[in-house]
Amino acid sequence: MSAWLLLIPILLPIIGGFIARFFEKKSTARKIFSLFVVCLTSSFVIWFTFTVSPEVETIIKFGKYFSFALKLDGTGKIFSMMVALLWPFALLYSFAYMEDERRQDVYNSYYIMTFGIVLGIAYSANLMSMYVIYEALTFITLPLITHTATKEARRAGRMYLYYSLTGSSVALVGMGMLVINAGTLDFVPHGSTTDAMQLAYALLFFGFGVKAAIFPLCHWLPAASAAPTPTTALLHAVAVVKAGAFAIIRTTYYCFDINKLQGSVVQGIALGFAAFTIVYGALKAAKEQHFKRRLAYSTIANLSYILFGVALMTKAGLIAALIHLVYHSITKIGLFFACGAIIKNSGAHYVYELDGMGKKMPITFTFFTLSALSLTGIPLFACFVSKWYLCTAAIELNSFVGYMGMAALIISSLFTAIYALSIPIRAFVYKPNVISQPIVEKAKEPGILYLVTIGVFAILAVVFGVMSTPLVDAITSAVGGLV
Repeated sequence: MSAWLLLIPILLPIIGGFIARFFEKKSTARKIFSLFVVCLTSSFVIWFTFTVSPEVETIIKFGKYFSFALKLDGTGKIFSMMVALLWPFALLYSFAYMEDERRQDVYNSYYIMTFGIVLGIAYSANLMSMYVIYEALTFITLPLITHTATKEARRAGRMYLYYSLTGSSVALVGMGMLVINAGTLDFVPHGSTTDAMQLAYALLFFGFGVKAAIFPLCHWLPAASAAPTPTTALLHAVAVVKAGAFAIIRTTYYCFDINKLQGSVVQGIALGFAAFTIVYGALKAAKEQHFKRRLAYSTIANLSYILFGVALMTKAGLIAALIHLVYHSITKIGLFFACGAIIKNSGAHYVYELDGMGKKMPITFTFFTLSALSLTGIPLFACFVSKWYLCTAAIELNSFVGYMGMAALIISSLFTAIYALSIPIRAFVYKPNVISQPIVEKAKEPGILYLVTIGVFAILAVVFGVMSTPLVDAITSAVGGLV
């Protein structure tokens, strides 16, 4: 089947999201239509993953070097399948969370349209195509961040826009250098590399690294916690930050010859910043008392797990990075869903307000605990598998930066245990204090739609921990001869 068909899952949610805007604000028909569009899109993604040929299809060509083209290859399949399987649950959760919110029709519209934009990044056949869609992602998600229109939300939106546009400008310069030195922007495994292109790689790494929240370009992410929880779950687990990580994967392995970059100064810089960000994010999360911002700093650390694996520039590193990209998405979306349910059904926004709440919301906190155990990297949970592969890949590099990164992973895991597990401990073990008592008294379990969406990802964090082989084999096969 032709790669032209990839336009269907890209355009379907964009058009569907636009049409959904015209339904009544609290219409059941709008929800049914929206869910139909998203599920149909996910069905196309799954079908095309196994049927569309890996050939490049040029949609529009602009001169010699620039074109909008689509292609479905191994890494694109992994990313698009992950997005397609997570998005329907995210939409269901947003229905429950936004039920009493204003302008939910507008929110719903942008929420659906973002799906198509992210799939466009997965299906891009060259750096120009990915860059254009990557820019569109910035603007389509901005209304989701600023939805509440509070002073804090508007400030978060401005930060997101400033950081994203700065990163895109840096990446654009890197693209220009890549064209001059390599003569192409096509995604081709084992791309060419010269000494002059090390600077191009650094610009692209940090340019796309803004959305992937690499230090010191990460401060927009905790600020974005001002957005509604379905947005923050989308930002942290599926759409924006993972799109940034995926863009770096594409750039590293499809635009440059990693064999020539290994051992270079720019590789050392990339590994060093990723390792520092891993520790920085974990330390900030352990210190942070605001519930959602604590999870945001956790995302900063875990994104750099992925970037560290990518920057190892080995097959083992790429496989480990892709495994963590998937497992962290499953784990983190479950944590944010639980966090949002707790906030919505108790009014608690800070960790110290959760003392004793476990007795009032035992199911929600049980699901949160399962996802928190996965995030910590405890055996028999999903993220243990990805962290194990990352540490193994770091050891195989047999260099100072590799061992430094492994040390960063271990330190981060220790602090992850502190900031992630202290939440259920306070909820189940501590007694209500003066601050938390009135909040605990009004806390209650959320509705069935909340519990189903939270529970699915908590259970998956366990299932993928004890049955990781199929996914690991699929990712290994997808990487194929790329490295």
